[in-house]
Amino acid sequence: MLNRAGVVPLTGFLCVYPFDDSPKAVEKLWRALNHPDTLPNLAFAAKSYGSGALKAEPRQLDQLLIPSHVLEEAGLPRPGRPQKFDKPLRRRAAERTDPSNFKAKKGR
Repeated sequence: MLNRAGVVPLTGFLCVYPFDDSPKAVEKLWRALNHPDTLPNLAFAAKSYGSGALKAEPRQLDQLLIPSHVLEEAGLPRPGRPQKFDKPLRRRAAERTDPSNFKAKKGR
């Protein structure tokens, strides 16, 4: 599921927070993770539950194999290539968890 609304999940979901969270980069990652050639590999990186349900913990996704051609189709770099990001990782993680960064909706 792609969270375009920026809703903060309270329970029940594990989230992936990409290093580059620009809309274009998130869309590329989403396409690669949902590609028909990537999805079967989830069985090797996730826990299996009844009726084919799979649950991948964040560290298990580190083991997910995404085929090279899928990365190329999505416009993503191959692993191991150095990337430059607009903000240091620690600062970005702190921003995501700081309650002052979440805006309250008007009328509530």
